[in-house]
Amino acid sequence: MTSSVNGLIIRAADYGENHRIFTLLTAEYGKISAGAYGARSLKNPLSASLQMMNYCELHLSEKRGRVTISEAAVIEDFRELRLDALSMAVGQYFCEVSDDVTLENEPAENMLRHTLNSLWALAHDPLRMFQIKAVFEMRTACISGFMPDLVACRKCGCGCGDNDAGQNAGIFDISDGSLLCSDCHSRLPVEALYYENGTMRRMFRLSPPLLSALRYIISAPDGKQLAFRTDDETGKMLSELCELYLTTHLEHSYKSLNFINRLQTLKASADSAQNEDTNK
Repeated sequence: MTSSVNGLIIRAADYGENHRIFTLLTAEYGKISAGAYGARSLKNPLSASLQMMNYCELHLSEKRGRVTISEAAVIEDFRELRLDALSMAVGQYFCEVSDDVTLENEPAENMLRHTLNSLWALAHDPLRMFQIKAVFEMRTACISGFMPDLVACRKCGCGCGDNDAGQNAGIFDISDGSLLCSDCHSRLPVEALYYENGTMRRMFRLSPPLLSALRYIISAPDGKQLAFRTDDETGKMLSELCELYLTTHLEHSYKSLNFINRLQTLKASADSAQNEDTNK
């Protein structure tokens, strides 16, 4: 049996001397695992097309339960991401998460569209890299069934911000994706702040701009989820919160995310050393 499908390459693994097995994210069939014989050889015409993060038109053949790729034509290669190590790492993180939240033989049109849009934005607007990453994480959580309830305080029903003065717009309970106003949070019994195993619940105090950004991300229509701007401080908090929210609910750690954090640490150290030299 042969078929043609458009798919995003979200994982690649070597096997044998020259072969590779690819995980493809497709709208119709979810994830597909497909092999390509000789794909590691530069002489193979498939090798240029079958690269991580390439979105391709693929011709697949199935025999005895094994799927192989016979032809591949690149639709979009997001080549700008390959010019910068951090951009490349964030793109691979998007693919790793997409692999984690999708299944084989289960349509994944929403997740494919979301991942492609995120990769495109990352390739064309790298200065907003961590805002794009935050939006990807929160929208992925929503697609995966973990949409937070950010409408009102879960206790009293106030709009969170109505009863809170200044820079406080309530507390976001990461654990169950709900809001608490400051008054209700202050009246919680001590035992409500801990899980049964004794560890403290993860709660995040929100500023009004941060709450507004979160509400926009989860409610904006497809294609418009990045049509907002934040100041630097809000952007930093948004990035930390969305990363924590997604990894908490998926209960998964990601190698690419660990690499991103190491790159950021190295960059911060290099910038600090450069500033010290400048000030001497």
